[in-house]
Amino acid sequence: MEQKASVFAGHAAEISKVHIWNRRFEQVFSRLLHCSLQKITSTEDGVLVLGVYKPGDDRTAVLLSVAKTGSGLSTSSSRPSSQGAPNSLVQQMRKYVTGKRVRYVYAALEPTVVIIELYDYNPDSSVTVSEQKDEPDSLILDLGTRPPRICLCKKYENVPKRYQSQLESTFESGQVFFESFCEWSLAQTRTKRRATFLNPFVTFSCVSEQSEVAEAMSGASNVAEAALETQKPERSPEDIQNSKVLNNKAEFADMTIESPAAPNGLKADETLNVTFLPVHIRRAVKTRVQFLERRLMRQKQDLPKPSEVEILEKRALGLQTHLYMWPKGSLLWYVPRELIEDYGLPIMLQLKSSEKPGELLNRYFTDIDKLNRRTLELKVRIAESEKALGNFNKDLHQVLVEVKRWRDETLESGRHNDRIAVVLATPPKPASAESLLKWLDVAWSSSAQKSKENDEEKSRRLPYRSFKATTGEFIKVAKSAADGDAMIKLMPTHHSWLHIMTGEGSHVWLEHLKKQEPSAQAIREAAILAVHHSKVSRSLEGEVYVTKRANIEKKKDLPPGKVIVRRAESLFVRYESQELKQILEAPVASTKGKR
Repeated sequence: MEQKASVFAGHAAEISKVHIWNRRFEQVFSRLLHCSLQKITSTEDGVLVLGVYKPGDDRTAVLLSVAKTGSGLSTSSSRPSSQGAPNSLVQQMRKYVTGKRVRYVYAALEPTVVIIELYDYNPDSSVTVSEQKDEPDSLILDLGTRPPRICLCKKYENVPKRYQSQLESTFESGQVFFESFCEWSLAQTRTKRRATFLNPFVTFSCVSEQSEVAEAMSGASNVAEAALETQKPERSPEDIQNSKVLNNKAEFADMTIESPAAPNGLKADETLNVTFLPVHIRRAVKTRVQFLERRLMRQKQDLPKPSEVEILEKRALGLQTHLYMWPKGSLLWYVPRELIEDYGLPIMLQLKSSEKPGELLNRYFTDIDKLNRRTLELKVRIAESEKALGNFNKDLHQVLVEVKRWRDETLESGRHNDRIAVVLATPPKPASAESLLKWLDVAWSSSAQKSKENDEEKSRRLPYRSFKATTGEFIKVAKSAADGDAMIKLMPTHHSWLHIMTGEGSHVWLEHLKKQEPSAQAIREAAILAVHHSKVSRSLEGEVYVTKRANIEKKKDLPPGKVIVRRAESLFVRYESQELKQILEAPVASTKGKR
C-alpha cells in the first residue's frame, strides 16, 4: 500500500486531470461512440457542429469548440446558427468524413487532445482499398495549443518515411502517428498537409471505468509510464476482422462492412461486401435496412412494460376486495394507508358526476385489457418485423455470395486482362436476385432502373389532357371539376384561360410566351376544345370566355370547378366535326412535364 501511495503521490495532478476529464467528457464520448456523422457545419464563434446519428431517441448534436472560453466537447439539443459559407475544414470533412462511423473516442493528457477515429461504413462508396490510403480518418480537437484548433488527420501505425529523418528520435516503431489534412482555429485555417503532432500521445479512455485506469497505473513496472498508461477502448472481433480486410492489399473488393444484424436470436451473416452490387442497388439496400431496423426499434419501444400491467392488476384487486369501504353517496374516497402500501392505490379516488364505484373498477379492467391486447398485437408485429429483416438478410447474403463468386472466377481467368475492370463493373444478374429486387422494387441494371423510373414518371396521373394546336401552341383540358382547380394552380398568370359561357364544361389552358399573344388559330382551336368538353358539345357551336389566368380567382369557399371571372372577352365559335377530329388526333410532343 505504501508503494502504491508513493506511485500516485508523484502524479496526483495527472490523476486529478483524468477524473475531471471523465466527468466532463464521459457523456459526450458515449454519445459519439459507434454513431455515424450525418451533417457537419461550423459557426462564426469557433464551434464545429457534428450532426450524429445513433439508433434511439437522442437527437442531440455534438459541439467541438475552440472558442476562447468554453473550448472542448459538449452536446446540444439546439443546433447553433452556421456560417454563411462553409470554411475549408467543413468542406474537407463533407468530402471525406460525412457518412463515416466513429470507431474509437479517447483523449490524451500529453498533449491535451481528444481523438475521434472513424471508419467507412458507406455501402455507396466506390473507392477501392488502394485509393483509400490518402483519405483522412481521424478528427482531433487540440486543446493544448493557443489558440485551440481542430485537425482533420490521417492515422498511421508507424511514422511515414517522409518524416522518419525528422522524428526518428521521438517516435518508436509501432507508435501511432497523425498527419494533418486541414486545421481550423479562430486565428486561421490551414489546408497544407504537414506533420501535426511531433510527439507520441499518452492516451486514456474516458468511457472506461476509473478503477481500470488506476489498476493499470499501479501494475506497471515503470512509475512514470504507469501513472499515464494508455487506455484505449477494447477492439471487438468485428473491428479486427475489418482491419485485416483493409490491410490485405491482395483483396480486390472495397472495404467490407457488417451485414444487417438479424435480431432475436437469428444468426448474423458474415461480413458482406455490398460494393459488389451496382450503385443503385447499394443505395436501395441501405434504405431498406434502415427502414426495417427503425420500424423494429419503434415497435419495441411502444411495447407496454409488464410492470404497467402488474400495477393495474394489483390496484384493481385492491379496489375490488375493498370496494365496500367506499363512503356511501360520496364521489371522493381517501384510501387508507394500508391499502396504499399493499396495493399501490392512489391517495384519493374520485368519481365523475353520476358515476358509481363499480364503474371505476370497470375502467381498471378495461385499461388492463387494452394493455394486454396492445402487447399481443405488438408482439405479433415485432415477430413479423424480425422475420422480414431476417429474410432480407438471407436474400442479400445469397446474392452477394453469387456475385462474389462470379467476380473471383472472372479475376482468376482474366488476371492479365487490362479490361477486367470494365467487365467487373457490370456483373450478371444472379439467379437469387429476384427476391431481393422484389424487396427493393428496383431493376438490376441501372439503365433498366432509369427506364422504369421514366415510365412511372410518365404514367403518373396529370389533371389534364394535352393537345397541340396546328400553330404549335399546347392546349390542356381539365379532366374533371377537381382537376380543373388543380390545373388552375399550375397555370402561369400570362397564359390564356377558356371556358364555355353557359352550362358546365372543362377549364382549358392555352400556353404561349409571356410577351406574346396567342395566334387567332390557336385561340379558335382551344375554344373548339372548350365547347367539345362541355354539355353543349353536340351542337358543334358555342360561346366561350377568353381571358388571362390573372383575371380569374379561385376562393376556398367555392365548390370544385367554380371560379370568379373578373374580366374576359367572349368568342363565338362554330366548327365541323372534321376540324374537331383533326385537333383531337394531332400528335402531342413533350409538354415540359408541368403538373
